[in-house]
Amino acid sequence: MTTAPDPRSLATDTLHAAVMAGTRFSGGDTRRAAMHLLTFTDLLSRADVAPYIHLRYETDRDGLEVLVAHVDLDALAEDKGIPLTGGDERFLTLARSYASGEPVVLGDFLNTLGHAHARRAIEAYIISLGMEGWYQVQEGPELAAHRRFEATLLGNTTEA
Repeated sequence: MTTAPDPRSLATDTLHAAVMAGTRFSGGDTRRAAMHLLTFTDLLSRADVAPYIHLRYETDRDGLEVLVAHVDLDALAEDKGIPLTGGDERFLTLARSYASGEPVVLGDFLNTLGHAHARRAIEAYIISLGMEGWYQVQEGPELAAHRRFEATLLGNTTEA
């Protein structure tokens, strides 16, 4: 089997693909939801997070080698030497909740984040239910109105 690369040597898209591929080999829908949240942050591309990303090759159903990654969410969260933004810390906590089954109060984690974070959290919930592909999150008229308001406020009349 091929030797897995160092996570720091991979492009962000390749690392994200490996993390999501890892959920197909172990972890199920809740682990996939957790990684969906984590790939929304910039954590995986950081050198100080690399020690918590374990890469290996697995053989898929077609006999092909696939690069997969497992992120040690608990060890990552417990390392107080890694600085996290508020959004990264919240998404890491929520990801740990999905991966471990330990509940969190969503209002404590999502109320002050923006609409993009809310969308990602809703997508993760759909994934955790095993309904990925069954439902899609769409932008509603309130978000469109909000974006027009922001564009006008910022003087970007091409988006308004």
